[in-house]
Amino acid sequence: MHKMGKQSSKYKMSKSMEREIVKDLNLKSGKGTKRWYASFIKSYPSGELDENEFVSIYKKFFPQGDVKEFAKHVFRAFGGKEKGSIGFKEFYKAFMLQTSGDLNEKIIFAFRMYDLDGDGEITKDEMLTIIRSIYQLLGPQVKMPEHLNTPEKRTEVVFNQMDVNQDGNINFDEFLAGALHNSFIMRMLGGSLDSSPASSKKLSN
Repeated sequence: MHKMGKQSSKYKMSKSMEREIVKDLNLKSGKGTKRWYASFIKSYPSGELDENEFVSIYKKFFPQGDVKEFAKHVFRAFGGKEKGSIGFKEFYKAFMLQTSGDLNEKIIFAFRMYDLDGDGEITKDEMLTIIRSIYQLLGPQVKMPEHLNTPEKRTEVVFNQMDVNQDGNINFDEFLAGALHNSFIMRMLGGSLDSSPASSKKLSN
């Protein structure tokens, strides 16, 4: 996107949108949001992003890995699949929830992303699909410990930790409790799944 400079009136967001975003993300102010909005509208005058455009933006944040599948899941979790596009509010939330914002909102978003069919529960296959996309995003330069070096191994460990009643599905309460005690999920929610070599140390448990 274009560099963020001074805004012209053409690129100013409405006060109502600013208030909504600040409230939803528990931000102190909308100052930074205004700069993002100006840059967004300069690049996408329609105010909407389709899936391919969203994936292209994600590639700039994770240049070393394959972001395509993970970005598609983020796009879906914000309603993009249903509408065919997302607006600035969804776009901004998608990135802010991975770098800052309220932990509860992050967990709700993560559950929505893992729950592929939207039935209110996460199956092992659904979890594997998302974790596989995370491994692709990180790329081969991020080294994992042997017992977690494949998406299948990681899924087995995380799913068994979260599926407390062992019914083969994870509901939101189980996901919430499990996320708070699982470093892999917490680091994803905290936005620290970068593709730098230092990430290998973060993902060893």
